[in-house]
Amino acid sequence: MTIIWAAISAILVFYFRESIKLAHKQRHITSKLDAYLTHWTLKILEGNDFEFKLSSVGLHWAEKREKCKKLEDILALDKEFEVGDYWMVSNSIEQYVSSEVGGFEYWDTDLIKLTIDTESTTYTYDYSEASVMLGVSESQMKNFLVVHCCLSNNLDGLIDERDYDFWDAKGNQLVITLNDSSELIFQTSDICELMVKTESVGWSYEDLVNSANEIVAD
Repeated sequence: MTIIWAAISAILVFYFRESIKLAHKQRHITSKLDAYLTHWTLKILEGNDFEFKLSSVGLHWAEKREKCKKLEDILALDKEFEVGDYWMVSNSIEQYVSSEVGGFEYWDTDLIKLTIDTESTTYTYDYSEASVMLGVSESQMKNFLVVHCCLSNNLDGLIDERDYDFWDAKGNQLVITLNDSSELIFQTSDICELMVKTESVGWSYEDLVNSANEIVAD
């Protein structure tokens, strides 16, 4: 059966090769699922000598995914790339508000919405609208919302209930400024560990949607 599906996949890729090439050239980044499936099917068809490159993040995920031997490894890898999406989207937001938003004050999320506050008004975007505005994929935007919600509600898991003034993402790091003006810096691995520790809350976009619906119902 595996051989049959492999043959079908190879045939589909052969007939849609030009569309696949164009799609990957035009997209800012390849989703991890697209990267894995395309990586796998093209290996069947062409071996390892690709005529085009997948996005570095998507291909990196695909290559690491193939090396996972246990379910725990796969889940940890997913968390790593979710946090990677968070850094990327956070930086995109910072670039957008600094160049496109007059009178900017701050940005935040409201479960499934991105909010941007200015001196005169508040702009609200769902994941689809925000992804277009920021030039990121919808899956990246959803991952961003999930990770930001986790951080917003569980910073104590990182700083042991110490008082802080504010926190934000700088590059690929989380920087928390305490009320004594000192800074604590956390890496991707720290955020992944926090998400695993608080997994019982339910860190998926669908969980955020359910929470938002429950709030509306109340």
